[in-house]
Amino acid sequence: MLRISEICASGESVTLLLEGQVTQQSTEIVSETTEKVLDARGQLILDLAGVTFADRRGIALLQDLQKRQVKLINGSPYLKEQLKDTRTV
Repeated sequence: MLRISEICASGESVTLLLEGQVTQQSTEIVSETTEKVLDARGQLILDLAGVTFADRRGIALLQDLQKRQVKLINGSPYLKEQLKDTRTV
């Protein structure tokens, strides 16, 4: 299960906190939520402090978001290792 909460919104930037697992079952809701924010605000920060696991699909989604200039912060060492081919979390 994954919970997404808006923890900060200022100007053109929004920070969303992800809590739980980013898996095949949750990537659609992450995609939909991030698209809405990007369309409305332009700049998005994802706080990954609460992410306990990400499967291959979840990692691929996070990598795609990074390529689209979404900033990923507070990732665990596990996530940092999985995302090492792109920018550091």
